[in-house]
Amino acid sequence: MSFWDGTRWTDERPVRPALRAHSTRARRLRDWLATIPIILLVPALIIPMVPVGARSATLTVDGIAVAGGQISVVGMGFPGRESIQLAWDGSTGGMPLVTTSPPGRFSAAITVPLTASAGTHTVSAFVLASAKGGDRTRSSAGLVGTEALATVTVAVTDETPGPTPSTSAAAPEIQPPASAAAPSPPPVPTANPTQPPSPTAAPTQPPSPTTQPPTPTSAPTQPPSPTVPPPAPTPPPPDPTATPAPAGLNVRDYGAKGDGASNDTAAFNAALQASLTRGKVVYVPNGTYALTRLIMPAGVTLRGQDRGATVLKRYGVGAHAAGGFIHIENVADVGLENLTLRGTG
Repeated sequence: MSFWDGTRWTDERPVRPALRAHSTRARRLRDWLATIPIILLVPALIIPMVPVGARSATLTVDGIAVAGGQISVVGMGFPGRESIQLAWDGSTGGMPLVTTSPPGRFSAAITVPLTASAGTHTVSAFVLASAKGGDRTRSSAGLVGTEALATVTVAVTDETPGPTPSTSAAAPEIQPPASAAAPSPPPVPTANPTQPPSPTAAPTQPPSPTTQPPTPTSAPTQPPSPTVPPPAPTPPPPDPTATPAPAGLNVRDYGAKGDGASNDTAAFNAALQASLTRGKVVYVPNGTYALTRLIMPAGVTLRGQDRGATVLKRYGVGAHAAGGFIHIENVADVGLENLTLRGTG
């Protein structure tokens, strides 16, 4: 018989002390042998995570930081292929968003805010938190909702570097000393003046003749040429005569379409009946109007815009196909002008 002692099944028979001691040692050996693989497996699971936790991100800054100027920021040791948001004194306003390379490096140029005062400021780098769908988001306050991976200190100066001074100063121009005044030359003695020659008497002019030469006869005066009158101005061309607006009621105002497919019978008959009290003239603009039965009242004129472009045709083939599609009450008192009539074609 066997019974459960709380850990394993044991035999009810008494066990000799020697056998009990040997069984205990064997059981401990088995336990150690089973524990050794577990001990060796734990470091193997921990070691791959060590480089991730031990990796440290760093930022370096290159350039002179002045308000409104640009400086270069280089990052190393960041997670590969991640979106990194830079921040100036904890604010992301105007700061760039960069993506790291697979080794975890990036380089970006940032503009120092115009409001930055002279002194020490910080540039920080954040990994954007992942939103639903993988999008990168910022918090509503403008700060990235995670802890900065790296921060670098930037010293802002309010002095703009001046131009490089010239290597050699201009030597002052040395004026040569004034030379001593040259001695005046001795005066030259004046020669005795020469007596001018006596003037020669001028010759006597011969007497002028008393007889004046005859006055030449003036050339005959040319008769005045007749004045040619200027040409009459060309009269301006006459003003073009304005085309009078069509008189009468327009079938388009009563719903006619003139597309050749719609049935315009109701529109035409309504315009014809209305013209009995409004001038008895119905105007038809250019188009093709399909009609089934047109009723022309006595004394009414149906006038088209252009004979070749204003067409009245029969609509379909119905009860009145054998006869015409225009019914005239009084032929002697009805007018059809500038219209082309067709069958079903």
